[in-house]
Amino acid sequence: MMRKGACLYCGQIRMIEEDDMLRAVMEGVEAGKEADILATRQCDCEDAARERERKERREAAGEWARSTFSEQDGSLQMIQSAIQTTFEGAIDSVTVKINKYTHKIDTDSDGMIRIKTTYKESKTETF
Repeated sequence: MMRKGACLYCGQIRMIEEDDMLRAVMEGVEAGKEADILATRQCDCEDAARERERKERREAAGEWARSTFSEQDGSLQMIQSAIQTTFEGAIDSVTVKINKYTHKIDTDSDGMIRIKTTYKESKTETF
């Protein structure tokens, strides 16, 4: 069965298959908006393409975080939250210090997520 969905940006109508809508619900898409969200994902308009690109960048930053940080000590959740809030524009930048590493998370003028990691080692000798 097919349903109509409209791009959230330009309103272009697309036909969406029922199976695709069920998968979207499983991915956490808001109920009742599945067809429109899927139509937006398929749309060729500039705003929809820009949103797909933003999502890919956010996912790439999340993959980096998952490969770099641990869930056990809470650092992964903290970094993912910092990436998300910076990416959404809720804050300009976040600096997180974990052990000897400092991670500064912000976005550049093109909207790209930028994560700068510095390593500082200090030695203290006590005699």
